[in-house]
Amino acid sequence: SLNKHFDSRKLASSREELRSLIEHIYGSVSSGKTISEAITSSLRGAAILFGTRSKAVNAVESFSRSGNIGVPLSERLRLLSVHFKCPESAMIFDMLASAEIIGTDIVTILKQELTLLTDMITSAKAISSEFSQKKSEALIMSAMPFFIAWNLQLSFPAYFIDVQNDPTGRLCFAVIFIIC
Repeated sequence: SLNKHFDSRKLASSREELRSLIEHIYGSVSSGKTISEAITSSLRGAAILFGTRSKAVNAVESFSRSGNIGVPLSERLRLLSVHFKCPESAMIFDMLASAEIIGTDIVTILKQELTLLTDMITSAKAISSEFSQKKSEALIMSAMPFFIAWNLQLSFPAYFIDVQNDPTGRLCFAVIFIIC
């Protein structure tokens, strides 16, 4: 359970970093930069937002270094997607590589992927919030029988005397408390 919690936090963090990077690429490509220039220029912003040790910063640094040694853009984008721990990153960067080769409108693709990532993040937060609320409700509901029994004991002390003195009654109380 704890591992699932940490994995979901890593996934959420990775999606946030990817969304931020896609936002920056979208803005830069919209203003006339190439994909490569847009990704490379996002390094400073990613370092400010997520710190110098984040996956996004490491990914962009690796992308920039591989461009300096002549690695093709499609391979650089594939390597960039590996740094993010969310499954949609590979699809997004593959689409960008294909769009660059074919000449498809990259801005439209980036806008659609940005909307998709934002919706995924919002949905995940809503689900997490609802799950936390349900856990709190379950905790309160499981405490209710004990609270009611305690309140009855305080209000009407003679109410439980017959049950408490009988061995079968004590056994029933023990079973009820174990079940609750």
